[in-house]
Amino acid sequence: MNFSRSANNSNNLTASLQQLSEARAVELHAWIIVAFSICFIGSFNNVLVLLVTWPRSGRRKPVGLHMLIFHFIAINLFMCLVNHHVRSGFVAAKTYGHILIPDSVCRYVHVFYNVGWIALSWAEAALAVNRIIAIFFPHQYREWTSKSVNLVMVALPWLIGFALVLPVSFGLVGGMVNLILK
Repeated sequence: MNFSRSANNSNNLTASLQQLSEARAVELHAWIIVAFSICFIGSFNNVLVLLVTWPRSGRRKPVGLHMLIFHFIAINLFMCLVNHHVRSGFVAAKTYGHILIPDSVCRYVHVFYNVGWIALSWAEAALAVNRIIAIFFPHQYREWTSKSVNLVMVALPWLIGFALVLPVSFGLVGGMVNLILK
């Protein structure tokens, strides 16, 4: 996303997108329908898994793995409910010439979109570390996966995501460029 795009470039982009061939328009519609369908199915499945992993009284004390799985599924649900729909909406709006969204909004959308992906990847890595500890160090598992360690493993993906994305989003390091794919 380019934050210094001129009005002339914006008009050229709108004109080029409105000239989609019939095949490309059908392809775009199919992509939007498939993306929303997958997001709906993913959201439904994530809600079911969250209900299963939700901490309840009467159960034995949840272990660290329980919290990490809950966190991982919650991020996936966020991605299905927010990120994918925003992305599809932006693509559809740009395609049909509705460039009412100022480029400065992309900075904020970029933060949530990419931080979600980064947090998801690091949360998956935290699950892998938890399983490695369980397999290779079973006698130390309780002390290496204490509540405080698991809270760090939940917070760290978000901190890493914001630390990587915020400087780029607000132009402190590098920048973003809006690429036109043909």
